[in-house]
Amino acid sequence: MNTGIQPASAARNHFESVGRFALPAFVVLAVLAVALIVLPATANALVVKSLNYTNNSEPGQSLSGLQASGHGGATVAFERGGTETEDIKAVRLDLPAGVFANPESAQPKCTAAQFNADACPNASNVGDITVKVKAASLLDLDIHGTIDILTPDPGQTATLGLSLRPDKICILFVFCAVPQKIFLKTGIQVKTYQDQGLTTVTNDSPNTATVAIPLVVATPTLALDITINRMELKFQSRSGVPTTTQSCSGWGWFQSCTTTTNPPAGAYFFRQASSCTPATVYVALTSYQNNVADKSTSYTPTGCNAVPFNPTIGFTPANRDANVGTPVAFDLVIPEADQQIQHSLPKIVDNDFPTGSGLDLAALAGVDNCSEAQLLVRGCPASSIIGNAHAFSKYLPGIPASTPGLVGNVYAMSVTSVIDIAVELVGPRDTVILFRGTLGSRGDADNGTGRVFALFDRIPQLPFGSFRLNLQKPVYKNPPTCGTATTNAQILGFHGTTVPRSTSYEVINCPEPPETTINTAPSDPSGDVTPTFTFSSDQPAATFECSIDNAAWTPCASPYTTSPLAEGDRNFRVKALNGTVEDLSPASRDWTIDTTFEITPTITPSTTQSAAHPNLSADFDIVGGQPRDIALKLPRGFAASLSGTTCLSAVAAAGGCTAASQIGDAALTITYFNGTTDVTETKSGPVYLTDGPTGTDAGGIATKIEFDIGTFVATGGAFLVNNGSNQYLELRDIPSQVAGIDINASRLEVDLAGSGGFLTNPSNCLLGDWDASGTDQNGNDAPAFSVPFQSTGCASVPFNPSISQTIVNPNAGQDTGLLANVTIPAGNSTLRRIRVSEPISVAPNFPAFGLTSDQCPASSAPGASSIFNPTACPPQALVGKMTLTTPLLPEPLVGNVYLIEKSPIPWLGVSFDAPGIQVRLTGVTSTPQADPDCDPDELGFCPVRISILFNNIPDIPFTNIDLDLDGPDRVGGAGTLSGKILRVVQPTDPACFPSNDATSVFSPYTLTAEETRTQPIAFNGCV
Repeated sequence: MNTGIQPASAARNHFESVGRFALPAFVVLAVLAVALIVLPATANALVVKSLNYTNNSEPGQSLSGLQASGHGGATVAFERGGTETEDIKAVRLDLPAGVFANPESAQPKCTAAQFNADACPNASNVGDITVKVKAASLLDLDIHGTIDILTPDPGQTATLGLSLRPDKICILFVFCAVPQKIFLKTGIQVKTYQDQGLTTVTNDSPNTATVAIPLVVATPTLALDITINRMELKFQSRSGVPTTTQSCSGWGWFQSCTTTTNPPAGAYFFRQASSCTPATVYVALTSYQNNVADKSTSYTPTGCNAVPFNPTIGFTPANRDANVGTPVAFDLVIPEADQQIQHSLPKIVDNDFPTGSGLDLAALAGVDNCSEAQLLVRGCPASSIIGNAHAFSKYLPGIPASTPGLVGNVYAMSVTSVIDIAVELVGPRDTVILFRGTLGSRGDADNGTGRVFALFDRIPQLPFGSFRLNLQKPVYKNPPTCGTATTNAQILGFHGTTVPRSTSYEVINCPEPPETTINTAPSDPSGDVTPTFTFSSDQPAATFECSIDNAAWTPCASPYTTSPLAEGDRNFRVKALNGTVEDLSPASRDWTIDTTFEITPTITPSTTQSAAHPNLSADFDIVGGQPRDIALKLPRGFAASLSGTTCLSAVAAAGGCTAASQIGDAALTITYFNGTTDVTETKSGPVYLTDGPTGTDAGGIATKIEFDIGTFVATGGAFLVNNGSNQYLELRDIPSQVAGIDINASRLEVDLAGSGGFLTNPSNCLLGDWDASGTDQNGNDAPAFSVPFQSTGCASVPFNPSISQTIVNPNAGQDTGLLANVTIPAGNSTLRRIRVSEPISVAPNFPAFGLTSDQCPASSAPGASSIFNPTACPPQALVGKMTLTTPLLPEPLVGNVYLIEKSPIPWLGVSFDAPGIQVRLTGVTSTPQADPDCDPDELGFCPVRISILFNNIPDIPFTNIDLDLDGPDRVGGAGTLSGKILRVVQPTDPACFPSNDATSVFSPYTLTAEETRTQPIAFNGCV
């Protein structure tokens, strides 16, 4: 860019009206007198003694001022030499190609009135100027000032205002005066041609930029000659003026203050060139004798590797019909928003339009050529216009973002086998942009590999955000085949990097036969007897016909689902039709339907040690159809904990679980049809623990696996069966598709971690089984398959239970409740059976039992080992609660305790119900003699005690069992029933002792020795 100040004549007129350098007459005379004494004689010709150009970093930023496409400022300083009679009339200053200043960075600009009053707003300031002059060959004066962006004058793209403010001048230290300020204006126009960069011009000189310098210091009666010897222009990176802030500490005499200078905060004004090649600065001085002296200097921008470059292209035919000529529009967009390093500008754009495209030169019949000379003077004939163009640049004044700032024509410069074109863009206030390009053909048009190209290799470094070229003549011809037509471009930025870009459109209405593609189809083999196919054509308007096993063609549409098909080898064909023109090579798919469905598991725990926490590998080989459900029933006593960190089942179904709930990994092998062939993939992903996905689940599991074609997510539940003795883990509703593509799974591998107590081996060392089952997508069940399992090392498992009983009211002759707590340490064997015998001072409270109808019927637990059934129990049979605490569940299980009608005293039935859990316990009561060897005939009395035996406790690692038989009163068939089903014998009863023992016998699942615990309990009031 070249920056200049208006020509001498215009500047002098402006100076004489507002900028006199005026001193009192007596001061001028004194200066002249001294000048006669000291004026030296010289005969040197006009020269540019020095030219310095300094790139300045943006204040507050770490980027070098040499950073390509960066926003450092610049300082230009030059010094004249020669006789003082060779006063400077004009200065031409050309900044390097690609360096650009944004006149729109100042908001608001300085108005003419503000400029003339030296009252420009801070926002319009973009730099400083310093001029060194010698007055009357004696006085060396440094005059400082500022550079502002003014409201543009008519016919100017931008206008700069230079405000010079001389300091006070003293002669012989006696006479002093302050000269008036000087205001100068310079107009800027933008005119480019090919790759020559930007040039600023004035109205009277189309290819130069000048700075007009007034050379007299005058009073109303006397003028004093001055000579400018040096000029320095310092352009800021941003518009605005520096500001200062002051912070102080202390007070009074002890206060200290610090002043901080803040750089301008306006929009970016100065922009470095994008190219890292030598950049040349040129200055030319013209004297009043019309002698010219010039000088140039160069520097090289750096950091091109850090310059961003992300252009985008567009190519839009007005008519997309195959093999027809059509007007087209080509778009090029460069990100233009302010940033520390701007995007590079494009230097060369080489477009290859779609394969099969061509040039219809006949469409240019009657078009004349524009000559180079006509182009340079904007004199191309209207008959040479073949299109129009427009562009937008934020650097141009007063242009809304929605309106192109530059508009113009596309001219044909020559038409042979190629078309040389020129684009002339005209902007506001006589801005003119020119660049050149070529249209031609590449490749072999006869075999369909030919294509049209457009090469724009002479693009100026004008910052722009968008450019559109419209070829209005239908010289471009669409490819003859329908489908996606892609334009590929190689775009070289001025920073030296080439990027590829592409854009596509759909060619339609082909007269040629359409092509047909099967997009999705069942895998081979498949268990689906009503498979679905999807298909498409290269012609969007095509219709289709289908055939199964070479039957007659029938109309069909995608997606297409067949009627039920028998097992065996099958064939599907589909062809596209464009009206009556059909695909001569229909797409075809061969596959086999096999409804056989088998799942063969391989289960491997890392250890079989009883009560240990193993890792587990569970592999399932799948034959036949795609599985819908896969279930694994764990051996009796083998437990998977559901109390860890869980993922919400709804989140799991959406594939959103995190590592916090991960309990293992899964690998799945699938086969699918990719539109061309069958593909087999094995991918792995995490397995998560979830909450129960349904009301019949105690917990859940989920897995997420990323395949090349998309994401596979399967979820399922976990629940207990067989009175809690066995646990199921299930994957349900396993997807039959991934990303809309049918899949067939052939192997599932699941690895679960036992760490943290997630998995626990059974305490029992009995022979058991892993049972695998499954159902495919068509409802076919896989044959049952079992894998034997047996824990080992039962004898080494510790078993150290404890019990604490509380007689709620231990007073003789009183009704009482009972509280009992059983504790089993972690890592111990599970509890198989427990017999609790109460002290002999405790007896049944028969009135509290009520009538037979107030108890559960005897049929609810026919035998001592029966599973209690509470469905027929009346409400008044409920007499207490039992709580089971297990590390397998996040919350304790709370069950109801009922009375079962038995003789001589009721049994206890306990029911636990929670989602996915149903556990029933039967407590068999009896009244054995406290001393088996006691002979009542001999002694006349043998004390008995109440004994309760729970012998069907599931093999689950409980840590606490709490029994509460201290319920509230109930209403029975004969009235109110006490909630206390025990009583302490009368004070005079032979069984009433101040203290006697409760005895408990514990049996572990390890089948090792039983453990007996006794607890003395005190009673009050016994005689």
